[in-house]
Amino acid sequence: MKKKYLILIIIAFLSSCASVKITPEDQAYLDKAMACPLSFMVPKDKIDEVWSRAHVWIAQYSDLKIQIATEYIIDTYNPTALNPKSILGSSPTFFPKYGYKAMRVETQNNYQITVQCFSSNSIKSDAVNRNAHILAYYIKSSKLKPHLIFRGK
Repeated sequence: MKKKYLILIIIAFLSSCASVKITPEDQAYLDKAMACPLSFMVPKDKIDEVWSRAHVWIAQYSDLKIQIATEYIIDTYNPTALNPKSILGSSPTFFPKYGYKAMRVETQNNYQITVQCFSSNSIKSDAVNRNAHILAYYIKSSKLKPHLIFRGK
């Protein structure tokens, strides 16, 4: 019985490592997103629109529920570490979960927006970085390609 679970775990791991072909259009989008800083300034007259985008994105694409949502912070619950007991137990956890935090700080004429992404799997740091940059780019530009966001299954 445990052999079946081990085989399922290996298959799940290998499928998560499989590379996905990215179109030139997708690559151009990712290049722009990865160039977008995770902390940037927004004019005061645009903050409501920008902050609304942050809230919608996190609510829609985070694997975890929003824990705190104020006019200065949007924060999901923290992802828990992958646990082999949970994989073999009653609630399997094969894929990493992604959580987010967006913060805004008022300055003289602007707001500084800072975003972070967290994962339950420290090996997936490239996915965490990519998701954070996609979030920042969307907040700043309103451009989104949801199929490029890494998500837990």
